Amino acid sequence: MYYDILKFEQEVAKNESSAHFYFELRWREFFRFYCEAHQTAVFWQQGIRPEGQNGFAWRSDQDLITRWKEGTTGMPIVDAFMRELKATGFMSNRGRQIVASYLALDLQQDWRFGAHHFEELLLDHDVHSNYGNWNAAAGVGPGRVNYFNVLRQSH
Repeated sequence: MYYDILKFEQEVAKNESSAHFYFELRWREFFRFYCEAHQTAVFWQQGIRPEGQNGFAWRSDQDLITRWKEGTTGMPIVDAFMRELKATGFMSNRGRQIVASYLALDLQQDWRFGAHHFEELLLDHDVHSNYGNWNAAAGVGPGRVNYFNVLRQSH
């Protein structure tokens, strides 16, 4: 695909869209290698971090998780994205980051419920990208935790 992007940029135009596509392609490949390097740890509750190092006490409130899945949390932006996923099998990358952050960091629910839900519904599901991104969203993967303030993201 990289060479197709280069060809497009040479023959048609090098623009913000082609640059962004290349950027996302690199993330996809990063998560592929990340999962290959860490194997089954990407599926563990603590991810690749040593037990207890992330500082989260995950909960498993099935009612809350069901409301998140159904898009009935009362948080309009989260609910809209979750209903879109349920209706279409698709959600934008920003939407995925927002709802993942909300489930794992705001509601403090075990992130694996979210990863599994995405695995069931996303038409473009990819194991590496899904679990790599959920590891990152939950703060159990590489780098810093990307907290998305849902109120700020709503404006």
